[in-house]
Amino acid sequence: MTEFRPFAEGADSVGIDDLTIEDAGDAVAIYGSLTIEATRSGMEKAERLLAIATATVERLRSMDLPDALPDANVTMRANPFEQ
Repeated sequence: MTEFRPFAEGADSVGIDDLTIEDAGDAVAIYGSLTIEATRSGMEKAERLLAIATATVERLRSMDLPDALPDANVTMRANPFEQ
């Protein structure tokens, strides 16, 4: 299993079935779906998800957190396909 390092330098991504968890440095995105059945496999999936969530919370607790992230600096450009 790949260790997920939330809020680290460089993008990191892990998957559990169809659930994807991505680290973008200043945010963690979770998308997709995951079914956890009452089976050994389901228990392994739940434990992996818990480990990722715990690592994320522990990292957040260790950080000096702002109230909000700054707005993204977006540059608008002309669409090269429009004439």
